[in-house]
Amino acid sequence: MTNSNALPVTVWLTPEESEIGILSFNREDLVVKLESGRIIRGKDSARVLFELQNMIVFDGDGKSSTISIEEKYKIRLAPDLIIERPYVSHGGQFIEDIFPPSTSGFYGRFQAGKGTALYFINRIQDSNRFLLSVTNSSAKRIYETQFIQRYEAEALSLVDDIKILECIYAKSVIAKEKPRHEILGVLDEPAPSWKELSKIIGEVSIPNLRLGNSMRDTISQLVPASFPNEVREELMAFLAYVVKSKIPMEDPLIYSFKFSSIPIMENLLNGHLMYLIDRINWPPYAKLMILAARGQLESPKRAISDAIMNTPWLLFNQKCMELRPSWLDIAVDSVISLNKSGHVVLGLPTTKSAARRSRSSWKKRFAELSYGLRIRGQIDSSILGLIELVYLGAAYRWPHRHMKFISRLGAISDNSPHLQVMIMPPSAAERVKRAIPNMLSVGWSKRTSNFDLFDNQSKKWMVPIGRITDSLDERSSIKKLINEFRKEDIPDSYLISKEETRVADFIAEGIESFYFEIPEFLSNFKINKNSASAIITNLVNRKILQLSYDLSDPNLISLATIIQGNSDVVTSLVSAFLKHTPSSHARLNEKSDNAVILSRFPEESIYLIVSQLTQLGPEREVNIRCMRPITFQRYTSNLYQRLLREDGTWDDDVSAFLSQARSKRRELSESKM
Repeated sequence: MTNSNALPVTVWLTPEESEIGILSFNREDLVVKLESGRIIRGKDSARVLFELQNMIVFDGDGKSSTISIEEKYKIRLAPDLIIERPYVSHGGQFIEDIFPPSTSGFYGRFQAGKGTALYFINRIQDSNRFLLSVTNSSAKRIYETQFIQRYEAEALSLVDDIKILECIYAKSVIAKEKPRHEILGVLDEPAPSWKELSKIIGEVSIPNLRLGNSMRDTISQLVPASFPNEVREELMAFLAYVVKSKIPMEDPLIYSFKFSSIPIMENLLNGHLMYLIDRINWPPYAKLMILAARGQLESPKRAISDAIMNTPWLLFNQKCMELRPSWLDIAVDSVISLNKSGHVVLGLPTTKSAARRSRSSWKKRFAELSYGLRIRGQIDSSILGLIELVYLGAAYRWPHRHMKFISRLGAISDNSPHLQVMIMPPSAAERVKRAIPNMLSVGWSKRTSNFDLFDNQSKKWMVPIGRITDSLDERSSIKKLINEFRKEDIPDSYLISKEETRVADFIAEGIESFYFEIPEFLSNFKINKNSASAIITNLVNRKILQLSYDLSDPNLISLATIIQGNSDVVTSLVSAFLKHTPSSHARLNEKSDNAVILSRFPEESIYLIVSQLTQLGPEREVNIRCMRPITFQRYTSNLYQRLLREDGTWDDDVSAFLSQARSKRRELSESKM
C-alpha cells in the first residue's frame, strides 16, 4: 500500500512554459514544489495548470497502489473544493445506494466511512470531468485519485440535513452534557438495598443474586452477559439511575442534554422520567432485558427494522419506548394553541421560567421537547420565481444543487424506485423536462397537519378512512382546491434577499423549536433569535410565508401515495388526504391528473387505507400506488442560499443533474453492444 503524500507532475506556468514538480496536499490547499525550488500554492494560482504522471488507485482488496497514466489532462491547480467527508480506507468494494454507480466505487467508501478524509476536487481544462483526490484527515497520505464526472463532484459539496444538524447539535451541547466517564461513575457508588433492587427486578428470578460492594458489583448480575461490554456498562448505569429515582430540578432542556454522550441511556432515562412524574409503576427493566437476550421479548407493536429486531439491547430500548406513558396529548394541546394564536413563537411555548414555577408546566415543557415540537414555514415556490419538479424512478440519484430531498420507496432492492423533489427556475426546468420527459412539473402543492384528529381521551389518532375512500366517488378541481386551502390572497412574485433565504432555509422544512433557545446553535447558521423573529414576522405579514407548528409522533408511519387518472377524481382524493390524515404534503402536476402525496398514518390505519385505495382505484379508472419511504435524505438547510446568485437571480445551471441522464443513457447503450 502506498504511503505517498506527493505525486510527480508537469506544471504549466503559461501555455508555452512548463516545469517538473511534486504535488502535495495539506488541510488548506494543494502545493507544488518545482525543480527550481519555487513553491506554488493552488488557491493563489488561478491560471496555473498541471498534468499528473501517476494515479493512485484503490483496488478491490482494499489497497492503494500507484500506476502510470498514458492519457494526460491539463488540470487547474486552484481547487474547486476542499472538504472533509467520511471515508473508509480498508476493505474491498462497498455496496452503493446510488445510480449511476460512482467511479471505481469511491462513493461506497464515502458512505461506509466512520473516520474522515479530505476530498480535493480540481477542474480539468476543456472538459466536464474533474480530478478527485482523497487524503487522510491530516493530509499525510493519498488514498486515491480519480477522474470523476460532474455530478459526482457536485454531490460531494452537498450534505444531508440530518448530518448537518447532528454535527452542529453535538458541538452545541458538548459543554452541557456529562462526559461518558462521569455518567458511568454512578456504578462506583455504594450498592443498593434489597428494597431498592426490587424496583428494577420485577418477577424475574436471578439465580444466586447477592448485594455486592458497589452498584457495579450488584447490578452487573442483572444485565445479560451476552451483551457487548460497552452496552452492558451503559445499561447498568441506567439501572443505577433508576434505583436512585429522583425527579430532576433543572430545566427540561438542560436535563435532556446531560446524557447525550450515551444516546440509548438518554432515551431510556427520558422515558423513565415520565413514570416518576406521573407516579406510576415502571416496567420490570431487568426482566425485559433478560427476555430480549433470550429472544423471548414480545415484539413492539410498531413495525421495526430487522437490525433492531435482531439486536437484543436495541429491541429492549424500542420496547421501553412503546411502554412509556404517552404525553402526546399535552404536546398536541400546545401545538393547537400555537396554530390558533397566529403568533410567531421561537422556542418552546412553555418557557423555562414557567417550568420553574410548577411541576405541571415542567411536564408540559418536557412533553413539547420529547415530541419534537417544531416551527415550519411553507413558501409557495412560484412566488419566488421557482418551479418544483418530481422524479420517480431508479436512476439520477446523485445529490445536486437543485435537489430538495430524495427518498427510496418500497422494498429494498437493486431497482427500488426513488422519489426525488427538486426546485429550479423555469428556464432550467424546461431543459430538464426535455431531457427526461416523464418528469412531473408541480403546478400546486400544499402541506397540512390535522391535530383535531387526535383524541385526547384515548390518546390515539382517529383517521376517518371512509371519508378518504369515499372521495373517489366525488369530484373536485384545482380551482376548488385553491379556494379550499388558501386562507388569503398571496402576491404574484417576491424578490427574496440573501438574509431572508438564510432564515427561510432554517425553518422551511421544520426545525425543532428548542433550537431557538441555544444561541451557539443558531450562530452556526449565521442567525440570531431577534433577527430571525423580525424576518419571519415580515414574511408572514407580507403573505410570503405560511407559518405553522408541528409535532413528531414516533408512532406514525410514513406513506407515499402516487395517483394518476381523471383530474376530477385525483383532486378529490388529494383534498381528502389533506383534510383527513394527521399530516400530508400533496404535489399536483400542472394538469392535475398526477399527484404525489407524502402522509403520516397510525399503524392501525395504514394497512386499511392501502388495501382499500389500491382495490378501489382501478374501479374508478384511477391508478393508485402506495409505497413506504425506506430512506430519506434532505438537502434544504441552505437550498435558497446556494441557489440565489449575488445578482438576485436564481442559479439555472442543471448540468450536473443532466450529466447523470447522459451517463445513464450511455451505460444502457453500451450494455446492448
